Amino acid sequence: MAVWLDLVKENEAWDLVDTNRLEQLVQELPNPKHQYPCLLYFYGNSNRKKALRTLFPYNNITRKGPAGLIRLHLSTKTAHTQNPILFAESGLCLEQSLGDSKWLKNSTTKDQTFSLGGADGTLAPARLQQEVKRQLVLPWTQILCLFL
Repeated sequence: MAVWLDLVKENEAWDLVDTNRLEQLVQELPNPKHQYPCLLYFYGNSNRKKALRTLFPYNNITRKGPAGLIRLHLSTKTAHTQNPILFAESGLCLEQSLGDSKWLKNSTTKDQTFSLGGADGTLAPARLQQEVKRQLVLPWTQILCLFL
């Protein structure tokens, strides 16, 4: 399970789901109090997966599972370094992958759900996706790789 953030439509309103993937990865680091991860964000078309497989050959990038809005991985090669690499990845704004995290409800993760309102449909799903990425992922991103 690599889903980090997702948007789920419940009762005609959108909820942001945080699967606690970030916390889980940080706690799994060998020395989390003395390691300082950096975040790389790969955004765009299917060529990003080819790049991820090339850059991170020791990670199982193509493992099947819920897609969600944004997936988060830890570079297994850098996990024991002072600056481990976390890499987030997501496709272009496509509504079909949204809501996949709702299938994780029976898992042991501690999902946090935040209501985004929108019952009146003020934000289109594509715009909502862009805002989540812009406000929650990009401020923490050291390197952004675009695949258009």
